[in-house]
Amino acid sequence: MLDRLSIRDFALIGQLELEFPAGFTAITGETGAGKSMLLAAVAACLGERVSRDALREGTQGGTGSGARVACVFTTPQGECRVERDLRDDGRSRYLLNGEASNQKQVKALAPTLLDLHSQRDQTRLLDAVQHAALLDSLPAVEPVRARHTHCWQAWETARDAHATLLRQRERDRELRDLWTYQLEELDTLAARPGEDVALAEEQSALSHVEEVKQGAWQSADSLWENEDNIHARLAEIVTQLRQLARWDKRLQPSIAQLDECLVLIEEAGRSLADHAESVELDPERLAVVRERLAVMDKLIRKYGGSLDALLAEQERLSHRLSEQGDPEQRLQEAEQALTRAGRDLDAAAAGLSEARTAGADWLCTRINPLLFELGIEGRGLSVVMEPAAEHDPLGAERPRFLAATNPDSQPAPLEEIASGGELSRIMLALRTVLSEHHEGHCLLFDEIDTGISGRAALAVARRIRELATRHQVICITHLPQIAAAAEHHLGVEKEWDGQRTRITARWLDENGRLDHIAQLQSGHTGPPERAAARRLREQLQSTSKSPQIL
Repeated sequence: MLDRLSIRDFALIGQLELEFPAGFTAITGETGAGKSMLLAAVAACLGERVSRDALREGTQGGTGSGARVACVFTTPQGECRVERDLRDDGRSRYLLNGEASNQKQVKALAPTLLDLHSQRDQTRLLDAVQHAALLDSLPAVEPVRARHTHCWQAWETARDAHATLLRQRERDRELRDLWTYQLEELDTLAARPGEDVALAEEQSALSHVEEVKQGAWQSADSLWENEDNIHARLAEIVTQLRQLARWDKRLQPSIAQLDECLVLIEEAGRSLADHAESVELDPERLAVVRERLAVMDKLIRKYGGSLDALLAEQERLSHRLSEQGDPEQRLQEAEQALTRAGRDLDAAAAGLSEARTAGADWLCTRINPLLFELGIEGRGLSVVMEPAAEHDPLGAERPRFLAATNPDSQPAPLEEIASGGELSRIMLALRTVLSEHHEGHCLLFDEIDTGISGRAALAVARRIRELATRHQVICITHLPQIAAAAEHHLGVEKEWDGQRTRITARWLDENGRLDHIAQLQSGHTGPPERAAARRLREQLQSTSKSPQIL
């Protein structure tokens, strides 16, 4: 239950400290007095988004300033204190039992602390998606829905993995085709280390055959062949030195060296002559060399800028292709996983449909007597399961609430037949039934009495009072019947202190309660009106539930 509410500088509330008792509390005040701001502050404390208008004008956000809301709850685990500081820059700070927290944690905790019914919730009944959420909150359905959610997530994961592998297979196929083409290109070239240098040298030689042939013949002639060749002149020098060596033996080493030179010159001359004889012009070979060099040069530029880089890339491509593995095997495994996940999801969807059908039967059995008690005399609420356009996280079908609010009417969608007052009573009946599984919960109603009057108002007041025997109920109301049925009464007023408007709230004694109820009944607080208010109080505080109209 909600024990204490502390508000500072929130909207028009300057400073407010409230302690809430157990049981049924009514909150009343004139239209525009700021009643809903109390519940808005509670909602803000529990993580709901608020606009910057929630910061009281004239305050500044920041540490130690700005708006602040704190709620203290009693839970089976002990006291739980939730605090939120709001700053004018839009940032907030959360504390949970004095420890730093965040919006996500607080919002996850909120449903275990209270059930807040705002004025928007009635219109949510017109949204079929909300029907599934309400039905799935039943204890018998909730774990089955959780199982379906788990299976849906597993199926999504398997589907995404399969789709990723399909895309990967296509990319791998494109890469494999590219690598295969590149490797075939390099394998066809079949280059050898250093071949580019050797081919360049061969091309140079083949391109200058005539020059080489002529030069070799001329060199051979000069060394060995013609009459005045180098070998003959050097031989004459050696002959002269031999004669001189008879007188000076120290010339012998030089003579020996020159003898070696004669042998080398003779060999070189013969070799040059042989080379000149053997060298022939070969245009076909020159064309082959030039073409291979051109292809090699093109691929060298494509694959790294050197023959060594080209050969390294050839080896890398071969390794990549051998290491790529078999994508079909992985894809087959993913397909099998997707099939299994699909079967599990179908089974979970069937289980969810079965649980929803049983839950809908139970819900209608419990809620329709309440609706009759609240003045809806038709067949009441029924639930149909409509096939979904496609299987999605909500299941394979959509629960849809139908209602027959008059004895002679047929069940029809709520948005087609339900008035505002009927929606209010249907929502109250739903909250009553759904709260049966959460004893001791705190229920906050913001004008759940919209569109209700007369006999229906008395029935609603008694139902809320009965609900308060099992829960703490805090209800903002404009109905005198609900205010009269409450055990506790909080009056909210808007005041002007000469400088600014401020909202105040105070617990009413019996006289104050009679004034507020009389004001709600007739707009006056004279003795006759107070007497009528007292009679209404006595009637609704009794245990009798027979409907009467005052």
